[in-house]
Amino acid sequence: MRVITAALIPLLAVPASAQERQPIIDMHLHASAAAENGPPPLALCVPVGEYPVRDPGRPWGEIFIAWQKNPACPDPVWSPLTDQALMEQTIAVLKRGNVIGVLSGTAERVQQWRQAAPDRFIPGFQFQFGREKLSPDSLRRLYKNGQFAVLAEVTNQYLGIAPGDSLFEPYLAVAEELDIPVGVHIGTGPPGAPISDSTGIGRPSIAL
Repeated sequence: MRVITAALIPLLAVPASAQERQPIIDMHLHASAAAENGPPPLALCVPVGEYPVRDPGRPWGEIFIAWQKNPACPDPVWSPLTDQALMEQTIAVLKRGNVIGVLSGTAERVQQWRQAAPDRFIPGFQFQFGREKLSPDSLRRLYKNGQFAVLAEVTNQYLGIAPGDSLFEPYLAVAEELDIPVGVHIGTGPPGAPISDSTGIGRPSIAL
């Protein structure tokens, strides 16, 4: 009995903080607006099953919103109605699970979310050719000024530009030079989104 008691003493001396859940890094978190994917509320069945079938006679956005407005399961997860509620509910989930997120979105919204919960976010920089008209040197300056810590999420694939495309190489060179992690979207995107191979065939004309 004395041996068991002695063995328990070190465990009782461990602080409560050491017994808490270990942190999780979420590498794909967006600071989004509540209406970014359509007018709220929108719903998803969890786990997510198959996406709706594309009807060539209707815009995909219309089909996708209708799918989220009319979930097929009895207990779907409904989205918040306002930007503020979306931020607050996301932060609450992060705190509950001890999650730290690599956060991307507009610079203004990323900053707002970081101010609301400084210990829960690693600032990312979303990047897509044509949307961010940014030179490699400008990217370098933003990083050195502390504007972001991770180059993510990179969504050039939506334009049919592969991660190994020569257009993206100068930006990857900056990331390599400064040891910046890079997060690349690897899904195919919505129906009709172009998909590029390593040759860059079909690459669109874009404004850099």
